[in-house]
Amino acid sequence: MEQTGNFLASLDFDKWFVTVNNQFAYLQEVGDPQILSRTTRWLDDPTITGGVRYEPVDVTWGYTRVMRRWVLDTLHDYNYSTDVGNMRIDFKQLKTLKPYVKYEFRRSYYDGD
Repeated sequence: MEQTGNFLASLDFDKWFVTVNNQFAYLQEVGDPQILSRTTRWLDDPTITGGVRYEPVDVTWGYTRVMRRWVLDTLHDYNYSTDVGNMRIDFKQLKTLKPYVKYEFRRSYYDGD
């Protein structure tokens, strides 16, 4: 059995915008044929992005959480998640150059039985 989907919502106004996106999947895969086990995976990637537009600069920020879960059998499962955040400032005063400053952080977690 396989189920996948995507959800997207966006608001865009003159001076600000917000976008919410979530991609998800539920998958079952055949494991080792000698053991006849099945591996189940859940994948979930919610993302929120927003920004503000001013005349001298544009400020954009974003946050994504990547989540993965594998269930190997009734006693063993593995979980992995990563948080990714970023902020970008675009300077619009110069017409020929497009300077910007960007900061990004990433933090990962892993646990398993």
